[in-house]
Amino acid sequence: ARCSRHALFDQGAQFFTVTDSRFKMLVESPVVSGLVEEWRGRFGVLGSRGGEVLPRDNVMTSGMFRMPSTRADSEDEAVASAAAARKREILHSPINCYGFLEGPTSQQLYSGVGGVGALIPAVLKRAQVDVRLGVRVADLAFVECNGSGRRKWQLTTNEDLQHEPFDSVVLANHNPAFVADVLQRLQTGAPDPELSQDAVATLIRQFTDRLRGLCHVEQSRYSLMLAFPRALGELPFDAVSVHGSKLQFLSRDTSKPGRGRGEGDDVECWVAHSSAEFAAQLDGKLGAGSPEAADHMFAAVEHLLGRFFEGGALPSPLCRHAHRWRAASFPEPLELNEAGETHNDAVTFSPWSIALCGDYLGARQGIEEAALSGMMAANRVAQWASQRQAL
Repeated sequence: ARCSRHALFDQGAQFFTVTDSRFKMLVESPVVSGLVEEWRGRFGVLGSRGGEVLPRDNVMTSGMFRMPSTRADSEDEAVASAAAARKREILHSPINCYGFLEGPTSQQLYSGVGGVGALIPAVLKRAQVDVRLGVRVADLAFVECNGSGRRKWQLTTNEDLQHEPFDSVVLANHNPAFVADVLQRLQTGAPDPELSQDAVATLIRQFTDRLRGLCHVEQSRYSLMLAFPRALGELPFDAVSVHGSKLQFLSRDTSKPGRGRGEGDDVECWVAHSSAEFAAQLDGKLGAGSPEAADHMFAAVEHLLGRFFEGGALPSPLCRHAHRWRAASFPEPLELNEAGETHNDAVTFSPWSIALCGDYLGARQGIEEAALSGMMAANRVAQWASQRQAL
């Protein structure tokens, strides 16, 4: 995202970690090579009252956010329950957003070179995947094709045009209620003998109920993008999570790989993320997505960081822009990937040729979790395509 010619921001996730071997293979693959790099910065936790910055390594060394052992076969249910509760507490701690404080001190943070937003288009281009942007799908239906008895997916776009039937559909949108509606329509309009069995149908109904339940607890967030005319050398960090503040995370985006200043370019970019509570206050006071949110967000940033500057005020930014994320997080995600020893990062229905993916299906929202979910969905769709070709 940009708010001036020289300003480049990550308005969403500020970084990602690589903790899963499957995701590690993707990051190190030729299709991603060179598009992401380690973010080598000064990281810490900033106290909202005293203004002291505790280095990230110190927090991680303390073990405060070390995951407990949660063996599924534990004979002591109380121990297993306590470990699961502690893990959930760590995953959803405001100052541990996206796993910022987890793992060993050697746990690296990564970012997209030239912006996280540019990462996916670059990967798609390398993989030679045909993508049609700017098209909003208004409706989709699983219909019989040409009297063959075989069903395919018919998509209707916002231009009221029907597109050629597709063999499979992957729902990767961040709207669990929409996914639930699609599944309910499939159960009634395209019943399958296997999926219509009482036990299976009950599980699907329970799953759709849980999806709809997510929408009742979804939390909005605000991102504030700031471009300053000079480097803010007064600040002794490049990124911090914030304890006890209206703000949850602050990032000097100019310190990320591929964002260095060019000759004669002194513009420095920062991104501030609100807490869920502050976002709810802004929504209630101003209305969702009000332009005035940028003023309130900047006031919170200046209140937090003013102590580092002479006179207690930040330099006037060249530009500032706030973005509201309607469903930035779900405090109680479905945690499907916590069930058993197998990977359940996505949900797929072979008879309907549909795959559902998204980080809300797992235990935490983040780039790695979203990627793992998408990878599993893609693998299942590829398997279905191979099976069709073999017929």
